[in-house]
Amino acid sequence: MVVPALVLAACSSPPSVTTGPLPESERQAVAPTEAPEALYPLSGTGDYDVERYDVDLTYDPATTAISAYAVMTAVAAAPLTTLTVDLGPLAVDGANVDNVPVTAVTQADGKTHLTLGAPIAPGTRFALAIAYHGVPQRRTDGTLGAPVGWISTPSGSYTRNQPDGAGTWLPSNDRPADKAATRIRVTVPDPFYGVASGALAAEDRTVPGRVSTTWDMVQPMAPSEVEVATGPLVRVDAATPGGLPMSSFVAANGTDVNGSLGLAGQVLDYYVELFGPFPFGEGGLLAGDLPAGVDVDAQGRPLLSTADLSGVLGVRQHRLLSTALAHQWFGAAVTPARWQDVWLSEGFSTYARWLWMDHAGLQRLDDAAANALARTDALRAAFGPPDRPAADAMSGPSVADGGAVALHALRQTVGDDRFFAILRSWVTEHTGGSATTDDFIDHASKVAGEDLTGLFMTWLSGTSVPEQYPAAPPA
Repeated sequence: MVVPALVLAACSSPPSVTTGPLPESERQAVAPTEAPEALYPLSGTGDYDVERYDVDLTYDPATTAISAYAVMTAVAAAPLTTLTVDLGPLAVDGANVDNVPVTAVTQADGKTHLTLGAPIAPGTRFALAIAYHGVPQRRTDGTLGAPVGWISTPSGSYTRNQPDGAGTWLPSNDRPADKAATRIRVTVPDPFYGVASGALAAEDRTVPGRVSTTWDMVQPMAPSEVEVATGPLVRVDAATPGGLPMSSFVAANGTDVNGSLGLAGQVLDYYVELFGPFPFGEGGLLAGDLPAGVDVDAQGRPLLSTADLSGVLGVRQHRLLSTALAHQWFGAAVTPARWQDVWLSEGFSTYARWLWMDHAGLQRLDDAAANALARTDALRAAFGPPDRPAADAMSGPSVADGGAVALHALRQTVGDDRFFAILRSWVTEHTGGSATTDDFIDHASKVAGEDLTGLFMTWLSGTSVPEQYPAAPPA
């Protein structure tokens, strides 16, 4: 498909950023965001590093179509005559780079290729403005068979971007290593309400029958972590018992989820004690009118179904909330650099859940660890070790439980004090960035004061593991 280049009135004035060659002092830091991606090699590019997304999006629930324009500010890490973004298949109405119209647009395999009117040299900051519209075509996650991308429902919509769904609706560099600040403006018909990742910066009801909300996520965020949800949503402001502000949005369907909101506050306080300050200013949940089982990791506010959060609090709510909220530290704040490193999110969130369930008196940590150990060899035989999953198993139990098994072996080896010092300093030193498995092994070894490579080769990378965990060091 070729679309004639258009000068976009809506996008011709990018945000207030300085484009052009970077000063020499900044240029040294520019490098391709290249972390070789084995599981999704066609997703994203290392040719540039995104600094910021500014998106203005309108959703029509009657047609399930979106119309939007976006400005992506980035720095070139390679010579560019063609700019490729993850987007499609959606109709591109026009695009320009630094106000110079592109000369051609082609789309294939979820990619939009823009032929530039002027080349971009490495070390140059540029702003791509692009207008587009259409009905997003969701994909299917290979692990769970769940829809991925922009998902319309009878009561609204939501996004599930992990691992490669952001490009179904957002022009992006859809790889977890490329994190950027994000501002999203969502316009929907009243009584719908649009919620996106970040803090609410503005709300506009001046157009009759329409509601526009603007959301700022100033902390760097991977495209896979971006959430946009629409529907009859009601804001609920509260605070955790420890004083952390919580801003939640709940479906206005009469379902009582107050108990789960209170439980979320308790879990957040517990994790703050273990892992350090909450990374994103305010906590909260998105509780949508969605089928039971919908569970979306997203930066700032995880998305869950009111069907799973309602009623008398039980094991289900504890498991769901403790796993989803741990992701804020391990996955959102510190993001796996490649999808084969996803155990740094899934395994850590699972171990955090074990910690919470033990703390809440619902399951002993030792029992959870023993149960996972008993089945880890069979899971690894079927799906591979936690640090080398197949694309259709990256969110499965081999990664989640197997990664948690490796963490428990680490804890048994180094002791509680050094173990939690490793986790807290990992978050402190890497928040806002992305990291690999090797980065974590190096970090753990440094904090523990011993080379732990052999331990991780056995417990993380091994196709089979010992029958028992290492004996804990003397207290």
